[in-house]
Amino acid sequence: MISSMVISHGNPNLPEVALTFDDGPSQYTSQVVALLQSYGVQATFFSIGQHATQFSASLQEELAGGNAVGNHTLTHPHLTTLPPSAIFQELKEAQNAIFDAGGTGPTLFRPPYGEYNEQVLTAASQFGLTVVTWSAAADDWHDPQPSADVIASRILSAAENGAIFLLHEGGGDRANTVASLPAIITGLQARGLHLVTLPQMLAHLPQ
Repeated sequence: MISSMVISHGNPNLPEVALTFDDGPSQYTSQVVALLQSYGVQATFFSIGQHATQFSASLQEELAGGNAVGNHTLTHPHLTTLPPSAIFQELKEAQNAIFDAGGTGPTLFRPPYGEYNEQVLTAASQFGLTVVTWSAAADDWHDPQPSADVIASRILSAAENGAIFLLHEGGGDRANTVASLPAIITGLQARGLHLVTLPQMLAHLPQ
């Protein structure tokens, strides 16, 4: 069953990649969505439940742009330190918050910090969530942020068929992440790679 697996890469035989943005929605969401739209591409946003409630209009913008929205827990804890009941509540309350904010229930889950154990996978499967991590990260969450050029070069140096890239739209100053996106998008396209959402990528996995 796919919900019991953890996916970190798409189909290595297809020239498609996925940009993913964690820890939003935030004050940077509108800029990210506008840039994606200007290039005619979509991405996947893993939203924190508390932020979905606070920035519900931003979450609606993500969905209106044809992007996918996934569950990133309610409060971004270290799930592997919690008992099963608390893990369940984190996922459940985030599902509810994202549904209330955007009118659609996530089908994807990314554990905070990429940390998971059997209890986390069990909870995800109870909600029918597919667990997705990443194949390459820009480390754009560091404070202070790396420059836009560094963020873009880290992504482009890891460009390959099926790559899932981790970026951040929330959790701090993300101005350089926003500024890096034109170079990332055009650089990926120049390499012949198509930018897709994670649901699109998962649908193309080898059976």
